[in-house]
Formats: sequence, structure tokens, C-alpha cells
Amino acid sequence: MTKMDLKQEIDNELSEMTLSNELKNKIYRSSCESRKRSKCYSTVKTAAAVMAVICLTTTTAFAGYNLYNRLLVNQEVLPELDAMKVINMTPLEAESGNDGWIEKDYDNYKEVKNELGISLLDTNLAVDNPYMQSHITTDNKDDATVTVENYILGDTSEYLSPISLTVSIVLSQKQLEHGWDMEYLGYYRFVESYTSAQGYRVNILEDTVEEPSENYVSEKSAVFVADGIEYTLKGRTSLKNIKEIVDSME
Repeated sequence: MTKMDLKQEIDNELSEMTLSNELKNKIYRSSCESRKRSKCYSTVKTAAAVMAVICLTTTTAFAGYNLYNRLLVNQEVLPELDAMKVINMTPLEAESGNDGWIEKDYDNYKEVKNELGISLLDTNLAVDNPYMQSHITTDNKDDATVTVENYILGDTSEYLSPISLTVSIVLSQKQLEHGWDMEYLGYYRFVESYTSAQGYRVNILEDTVEEPSENYVSEKSAVFVADGIEYTLKGRTSLKNIKEIVDSME
């Protein structure tokens, strides 16, 4: 059974599953303990999202999902993004693990772009720095995911944080028809949708805290698709700043 077949079977089971209040509370308590946060999110939302992560991060039933590039957050349908496409990527020349996946680290985003042979979006706000950490996960067949931590450093004072970048790439028609799921959206709420300076349709989300501190800055996620590839920029920053970063991606 392939990864996608297994995921489809789990999705089918999840769609018919109902969590009891007792189980929701158990998951909620476990989540709060493991995350070691001073504030925890609402019981139903946290329990749903954690259950989705437990189930191999397939999130169609509870937290949120992206089906044929349509985002849902806690059953709220978000404005549709531009369509993802099958991308021709240079296969990574590295040994795969027992699960068939290849993992590879890089010092910066430029090395990733050169390795994959794809013209990926970038911004002049992201200068190479010793703190940037890039990583690729792929099976060289269906999909590839690029993650760049500390993509943009900026001002990290007053609860702000570096901006991270995630690039999701579809490599096969089978994966494209199956859709593209995301697991973290259960902790977020929809903020707004807009068209970037480059003409991309963008959805912006932010995390939710029941009782934020006076100087609390929510973590924003800006998700958009450009030339068939999905990009997610994430960090604790202002709405104005995350939009300016998106608008600078070209």
C-alpha cells in the first residue's frame, strides 16, 4: 500500500469518526502538557488538531485540509488559491530511507534552488546568514517539500520571530489528483484574502490564544501558489509586514 493509498483509507475512516467528550478532553490535556505552553487553545479545536496529527497528519476530518488546493480551517472554507501543477524537478541523488523518503540538509535557500533545478520564488529581504537552515524531503516521485528556517531574520524583539518558508511541490499527476493536505491549520483562524503585488491569490491566517498578553504578536501564515508551487511564509510579525514580504516574492 502506497503512502497516498494509506492516507486515503485513513481519511475515509476519519470522515465517519466521532470523538467523545472524554477523549477530546484527554487529547486536550495531553496536548497542553506536551506543548508546555502557559495558555492552551479551546478544547474542541486542540483535540481535533492533535487527533489529526496522530493520524499520520491527515487532517481532512477535524483540523483543516487543502483539497485540490482549497483550504479549510475548522470547517470554514477559505477563498480558493491558484492551482497547483505538476513540476519537473531534478531528482535528488541521495539514498532514501526504509520508508522511501530522501532527507537532505542545505546551508541556504540558494543551494536548494540549484539542486532542484527549479526557478523558485525568493525575496531580496532574505539574505544568506549563518542561521538559515534549509531542508528537502522528497520521494523523487510524487512530491517534495522544502523548509527554510530563519529565512528572514528581521527584528526579533518584542515577541517577533524570524520568518520561515515552506515550499510544497507536486511531482506527479497522481499526487495532483489526490490533493494536498496540511495539518497545522487547526490552530489558526482565517484573517483575510488578497491579491499580492505579483498577482498571486493569498490567504492569511494567524494563531489563536484565549488570553494574549499585552505585547503578544500572533503568528501569521501567508499561503499562496505561484507557477503551480505552493509557498507558506510564517512568523510572529504584523499583518502589514507579512503582506510586504509576500509582495516582495518574485
